[in-house]
Amino acid sequence: MRKGTFIIDNKGFYLFLIALILPLLLSSTLHGADSPPEKLVKPEDHNPKIETSLEALATVARKGSPSTARKTSLGIDGRVLDGSTLEVIVEEKDGDDVDLIEIKRIGGRVIGESDGLIKVQIPAEKLEKLAREVRGIRYIRSPLTPVPLNNGAGSSEEEYSVTGVNLTGGSVYHINNYLGQDVKVAVIDVGFASYDLAVESGELTEEYVADKKDYTGYGFQSDEAHGTAIAEIVHDMAPKADLYLKKINDEFSLSRAVDDAVSEGVDIIVHSLGWMNTNFGDGTGVIAEVAREAAEDGILWVNAAGNSAQRHWGGEAVDSNNNDWVEFENGQESITVQVPTTANVQVTLTWDDWPESDLDFDLYLYDGVGNMVASSQNHQTGTEPPAETVTYTPTSTGEYYLKVHAADGTVDSAELEIFSTNNDLDPSVPAGSIMAPGNAEEVFTVGAINENEWK
Repeated sequence: MRKGTFIIDNKGFYLFLIALILPLLLSSTLHGADSPPEKLVKPEDHNPKIETSLEALATVARKGSPSTARKTSLGIDGRVLDGSTLEVIVEEKDGDDVDLIEIKRIGGRVIGESDGLIKVQIPAEKLEKLAREVRGIRYIRSPLTPVPLNNGAGSSEEEYSVTGVNLTGGSVYHINNYLGQDVKVAVIDVGFASYDLAVESGELTEEYVADKKDYTGYGFQSDEAHGTAIAEIVHDMAPKADLYLKKINDEFSLSRAVDDAVSEGVDIIVHSLGWMNTNFGDGTGVIAEVAREAAEDGILWVNAAGNSAQRHWGGEAVDSNNNDWVEFENGQESITVQVPTTANVQVTLTWDDWPESDLDFDLYLYDGVGNMVASSQNHQTGTEPPAETVTYTPTSTGEYYLKVHAADGTVDSAELEIFSTNNDLDPSVPAGSIMAPGNAEEVFTVGAINENEWK
């Protein structure tokens, strides 16, 4: 074959052709096949009163205690207790109380009630019976879990605290004896590990810790030290304010902690956590409502804005080639997830059809060679929330790929939002990257910049 001075023999032509086409083939393979896997729960088997991923988890649990790997492959962040016992949130129908005696009769254990939510522990094999036989149930789902938002640590805690007080003008208040006297501040967070160490080192003064309480059942100083770090910052800013330290792990424990804060006469709640898939950035939903009720009771709710600008994508769903896969940028049907470490990957998807949706989108995560490693295939039939979550513990670092599939074939006109807990996304969209309850009008949401970039 000859064209000008560019000569390719037959063998070279085929190599050239392979080199030209292979990247296109790999692009399709790496980012997922044309057709997604079948749903874990078939439409005819789905109960619209039960979150689909919870149905799948119950199926696995009935066959034995599911491994962490199996749970994450189902895209499930739900809780499995001993054996096959599930911990779930039961939402009541408006104007219709759930019969708690009936829950106990079928083998469930009621942990408590709060604002139309009931936390229940139930054997997996009884989940369907719970939905079918107990009066007053609107929906059964996994507990919502908060995300600790970066508090600016990176330098030492001591250095961060000193520069934070000075840069915000706090030192001027301190000089004039404004030290937070007679002010009650509740720090509601997911972990107060190293609390004793903070007291011993003088980072916290126990005289000003009015109360500390665990609402999770796992211990006040279990899990991580995020709440301790936040409490230290509050103490540095207002060293004579009374601190109420409250450990939570879901929306139920959050509601109880806030109720207690109201009864204790707390003036300010500091909440350096974000909650994904609870609204569509408009300040509605169960988490924002908890903050709103606190504000109505006279509490100033201060929330971290978070650092999710590079871990968020939002925009209109586009499907120009009508293959039911959402396109994100320049016709690409995937978003790259940067995975520099083997820390847990968690990504959520929601869309503008709250609180109940009949648009059905599914979320898939693929590794760099095209293997699907996690999926979320919740049914949305008109009564379920528009929410999908994939969780995955990577076995290797590198680039992974997200894809969104329209299970019901409806793509255009929907506005989508994707959040990643720990990993940057490419492309990303900074606009709208504040999670609940920071996106609620009644919340005072606070951001910060690196001190080295201070102008």
